[in-house]
Amino acid sequence: MSKQPDNTYVPKFIKDTPWYAGEHQREETTEKNIKDRFIKHKGVGKECKNCGMPHNEKDCFEKPKRRKVNKQSDTIMVRDTDDWDSKRDKWFGYNADEEYQEQLAKWNANEAKKQRAKLLKDLSAQVDLLYSWMIQGGEVNLTEAEQVELEKEILDEYCGEGVKRCLQDTGDLANEGFVGESKVNEFEGSKVFAWGREKGSDTTVAMKGPGGSHGSDGQTKNQDKSAIEEKRRKLLEKYK
Repeated sequence: MSKQPDNTYVPKFIKDTPWYAGEHQREETTEKNIKDRFIKHKGVGKECKNCGMPHNEKDCFEKPKRRKVNKQSDTIMVRDTDDWDSKRDKWFGYNADEEYQEQLAKWNANEAKKQRAKLLKDLSAQVDLLYSWMIQGGEVNLTEAEQVELEKEILDEYCGEGVKRCLQDTGDLANEGFVGESKVNEFEGSKVFAWGREKGSDTTVAMKGPGGSHGSDGQTKNQDKSAIEEKRRKLLEKYK
């Protein structure tokens, strides 16, 4: 413990502990991701297996060794240009080019997908135009097999992946002639409205069928009866 007067602002466990005692300030005994690299090496030409000099082993004047040179120098350590500090940096071994290439590949894939979707959309418009032209009596009259072959050729030209389905059914064709459960009330109301409108329409014009004015007979009789009663009431009031 120091002989200086105590400083009440510095705790005792900090004052008595040296600065190098902290675990975070000690040198790491095991360094991660730092390894020396070695490469296999073969001797160039004919050298002595005893001393490594370029002469025959029988002409060597060195004392015969138990461990030959060719067994010792089969690997060579690769000296990197990185210094001690750069090897222990937290970004050591990070390759920015690999990440850039990965992001570039993703971007190219997305662009190719967008381009392919645009081409398929244009292709579907061309196929629909050709089909409508054939339906309307155009000069080109293709059979079903020829039309499929034409679509396949256009798809191969644009996409190169064979026949693909360009359009999906919207459901209108499958539901044609049927009323959905959610539209039943609306449909029934429209029928009642149409029936009432037909009843109230003028039937003085000649109809095709003999029973065309059957719906308005009752209404006409009631109107005639009310008109007669009104006329009779007025006459009674006049000559009363």
